[in-house]
Amino acid sequence: MSHTYTKKWHSEEFTANRQWTAEMKSFNTRFPDTPFKPASRVAFLEDTRKYAQAKASVAARKAASTCEWQLFSKPRLTPYNGTVFKGHHPCPRGPVLSEFTVWIPMEWYPDFEAIAPWPTLEQQKYEGDDRVNSKSGRSFGRFLALPRLPSNNPTVAWTMWNVVPFQPFDMVGPIPTGYDLYMPDQNDMPELEIPDHLNSELLKAIEEASQIDC
Repeated sequence: MSHTYTKKWHSEEFTANRQWTAEMKSFNTRFPDTPFKPASRVAFLEDTRKYAQAKASVAARKAASTCEWQLFSKPRLTPYNGTVFKGHHPCPRGPVLSEFTVWIPMEWYPDFEAIAPWPTLEQQKYEGDDRVNSKSGRSFGRFLALPRLPSNNPTVAWTMWNVVPFQPFDMVGPIPTGYDLYMPDQNDMPELEIPDHLNSELLKAIEEASQIDC
């Protein structure tokens, strides 16, 4: 705080007059022809009072609706009932859909799986700005840098490093096959092929549970 700062008490009328003078100066400078300029100081103070009341009313309704929402809303569901897994997993599955994926926390990776280091700025630029500026990259846009495993030979360029193998769940925009092109209607999918597109283990667990109930 400056050494020249001093606190002075001002009456409400003095504060209102000073605010009115400042507002009128701003109106005349920035919006000289506006039709919304208050006609008098009394009208300006009345508008200010109504605005403060409306603002307080909105805040009160918001607080009431928040309390009502918390009272009647359902409890938030978390994966695995909020259980946090620690340590290495024998199967690197995602925490939501329980599918095999490489996009899991580092501590979840099994000990035998290789972990790619964080990509360098050069790798990110290669998949980002350089890709967009290329002729073919304009159709696809930027991509995240691929997780690559460093080579034991320091003379090998990073573009030649092996990419961490992806799981089928991680394949984004795969090249369509003949089946995708000539049979796009999945409503006529044979019943025997449905388990191949769903989680087979989930269907197996549902079947075992239904047998137990019987």
